[in-house]
Amino acid sequence: MAETLLEIKDLYVNFYTYRGIVRAINGVSFTVEKGEFFGLVGETGCGKSVTASAVLNLIRNPGRIESGQVVFKGRDLLSLPADTFRSEIRGKEITMIMQHPVAALNPVMRVGEQIAEVFPGKGDKTAIVVEKLREVNIPEPEKIALSYPHQLSGGMAQRVMIAMMLAPKPSLLIADEPTTALDVSVQAQVLKLLKELVARHRSSVLLITHDMSVVAETCDRVGVMYAGDIVETGSVEEVIFNPLHPYTKGLMAAIPSEDKKKLEGIPGVVPELVSPPPGCRFHPRCPRLMDICSSVKPSFHEAGKAHRVACHLY
Repeated sequence: MAETLLEIKDLYVNFYTYRGIVRAINGVSFTVEKGEFFGLVGETGCGKSVTASAVLNLIRNPGRIESGQVVFKGRDLLSLPADTFRSEIRGKEITMIMQHPVAALNPVMRVGEQIAEVFPGKGDKTAIVVEKLREVNIPEPEKIALSYPHQLSGGMAQRVMIAMMLAPKPSLLIADEPTTALDVSVQAQVLKLLKELVARHRSSVLLITHDMSVVAETCDRVGVMYAGDIVETGSVEEVIFNPLHPYTKGLMAAIPSEDKKKLEGIPGVVPELVSPPPGCRFHPRCPRLMDICSSVKPSFHEAGKAHRVACHLY
């Protein structure tokens, strides 16, 4: 029986801008189990990274978490005092790999010094830093430890970030588009390395991506996100080979493959979240539109073992 590590319950996040209220997260709910790779997939701007920021309680003005819970190991993180969150959770129990690793590293500190900061106490930490760099398959780790971030390639900087974020042995690692800035060949190496290391450290991963092929290669379960809503969750096999929501079907139809002569796009555009469509937010683009879709937000339907879809068709 799987044990839940993280549960997000009915989360709402708004941003108050000069253009109006951006309703970025619209009642999102999903779980991440212990020891699993959970993928959160969707188009740019759908709210994936905002959801990750909410987990780490990093939503700042003009943003605000309006309601909902982020339950981690039985504790609602959003109700914790800021100093408790900082001292016990962020950077320790939950760590995060950013999508632009060179920008995430301190440009005026050597790589080894930044990794050393993760470990408590004083004294020479050279040996443990070199060990962590070697663990992520970095050649000449002694040399890299003395380098500055701008001297590293994108793939090398991402390996440094992985080493740094796994060093405190977190229970949950959030990986926000960890391969976006990398070449395709390097992407595959980084994802393979990340999966191996996470299995060794027995951590769970919340992987944020817009690439369904990355999900297929890496994840155990997946949540499909559209315009601030989770529309479908399930095992990777179920969602990829038996997609139920019209949006998920559209995503799968747009993926190139050898037997496809023509790619199919999803008509229309992603809605402005300052004035999102009522009811199901996908309804203006949906080929299976019904009257109820434009007025009532669909609730989740259990479509099989751990396969859930939010759609009035079911």
